Amino acid sequence: MFQFQVLSKHGASRPSVARTLPQGCDLLEFFVCDEAMKEGCKKSLYELSRLVSRCVEAYEPVEREVAKNAALLMAQGPTTYMQGNAIHLPGVPDLASLAENFWQSAKLAIAETARLVHPFYGVAYDHKYHLLANWAEKEFGKEDVLATTARHWEPWVKEVVTWRNAVDHPKEMPGGKLETKNFHLASGSSELKVLDPLWNLNGSPERPIAEHMAEVIEGLLQLGEEVMVALFEHFRPSLPVVIVEIPENERDPLFPKRLRVTLAGGL
Repeated sequence: MFQFQVLSKHGASRPSVARTLPQGCDLLEFFVCDEAMKEGCKKSLYELSRLVSRCVEAYEPVEREVAKNAALLMAQGPTTYMQGNAIHLPGVPDLASLAENFWQSAKLAIAETARLVHPFYGVAYDHKYHLLANWAEKEFGKEDVLATTARHWEPWVKEVVTWRNAVDHPKEMPGGKLETKNFHLASGSSELKVLDPLWNLNGSPERPIAEHMAEVIEGLLQLGEEVMVALFEHFRPSLPVVIVEIPENERDPLFPKRLRVTLAGGL
């Protein structure tokens, strides 16, 4: 009996899906290796897609409220929230929970990007990219593409893990706790001004949540892609093919993958 089942509400029109499992499967078609290795990699790509999509689910309510209220402020100014001598500020429901879920999912997604290597070499360093870089340098040399990729991303990975640790292991020290602030009035100003949601690690500068979330999501996708590109170089065919980036304005909105394999010397 044929069986069909919906496993996710996120389709291939979302970059979090298109740029993980489907795009990764396209690249794997060119890998010269055992099919079991490809299947193992596909499982990690699916899990990566699921985890990045969880980050997107936390991001979208914040982005939606920020965009909606930015439009209101542009059109009517802060008085749109005034009721007599009081002000009814907008808010993102459950903002603290969304922020916590975001960082937890981001850290797990990072670990899954490193697990893309496991089906091919049997190593799994999860979010410890410094160990992955050390291993790759020892096995293949400092100039190897997997080694240089891991070393390049190590500081960014460490920063994301620091934010996640402030959620799961909060400490009463600078940088030890995650602090969130919903829509709020600017303080110390005579002008009535509504500010977007912000977050920070205690003692560090505040950052706009929606903007920072979008940056991290893009970082997760690029990290997974660069690991796949490095693996492609390890298992590339004898054909004269290369991986190229599709210009953003040329990506199919129904399947906005970023990378494709093409003949060397082509586009």
